[in-house]
Amino acid sequence: MVIMMNKARNVGKFCLMVALGMMLGGLMMVYILSSESSNTGHQPKSKNLQIFRKPPSRSGSDIQVNSYDIITNNNYIRRREEAEHACERLKSSVPALPTPPMPSHFLVDDQYKIVFCWVPKVASGNWKTTLSHLRQHYTNGAWLPTNRQKNLGIPSLQDYTSEEIKMRLTRYFKYVFVRHPFERLLSAYRGRFESRGPYSSKTSISFQSFGKFVDYLTEAYDNKELFNIHWRPQTDLSTPCEIKYDFIGHFETMEEDVAFLFKHLNFTGTGFRGDSPYATGSSDPKLMQKYFTNLTQTQKDNLYQIYARDFDVFGYPKNY
Repeated sequence: MVIMMNKARNVGKFCLMVALGMMLGGLMMVYILSSESSNTGHQPKSKNLQIFRKPPSRSGSDIQVNSYDIITNNNYIRRREEAEHACERLKSSVPALPTPPMPSHFLVDDQYKIVFCWVPKVASGNWKTTLSHLRQHYTNGAWLPTNRQKNLGIPSLQDYTSEEIKMRLTRYFKYVFVRHPFERLLSAYRGRFESRGPYSSKTSISFQSFGKFVDYLTEAYDNKELFNIHWRPQTDLSTPCEIKYDFIGHFETMEEDVAFLFKHLNFTGTGFRGDSPYATGSSDPKLMQKYFTNLTQTQKDNLYQIYARDFDVFGYPKNY
């Protein structure tokens, strides 16, 4: 009898412990649910992440952020604002060449959501190589262009429909590199008419001096057939008064600007070659002085008129 009573007491204690455990478990569950419920709607909002820190999806349809306000570096903001203000001033005072923009000069990468406007004699070949290697990297070598392909096979705006172009110019990160107009001009002259190396360009015209070349430019300016892209104003090629660039890089600060872009766009699997087989040394002040001191004031004035928009929009000093 005593044994049975002890067993009954033990069973009772066990049942009581089970009941208490169930009650405590229920209370804990209620507390957890109520805590989660009370926190719903009070989570801190995620910050607007810079969409270029990693390669986004290919489609482009998911991007709803206009990249124009992403860059916060004061120096680059100033360049962009100077271009905007100059465009406002120049709306009617300095006419541009009567030709439409060149869509083949706007290279596109749909993976990184970027549009790059390449300008001849401003490290354009280096940038094409960089974007080509970038594309080869993220396709794991499935995309293999050849040097014979235009723009190294990189797609340009001319490969898209009007609506697709509009979307990319609105939503993608747009950048361009420019150069002092006269230094770029001298580089074009030396590269195409003075160079005797393997990279000299074949042309049907020649000039006895840089001054004769300047006279030719003055006469040919209104003729788009004669005004070659290598000395055509940069504003005619890049149309910065119609396209709001997120970033305007300068040839004179190429190393610093390239480093900033690589970090900002999170470029991986590629690099940027600082030298170029096409380099002519035309940024050397002594070389510039040598060529421009032999020009008459009228010739200089004519050049300033031809490249007036380049000087004003891109903020270069008229120092020659």
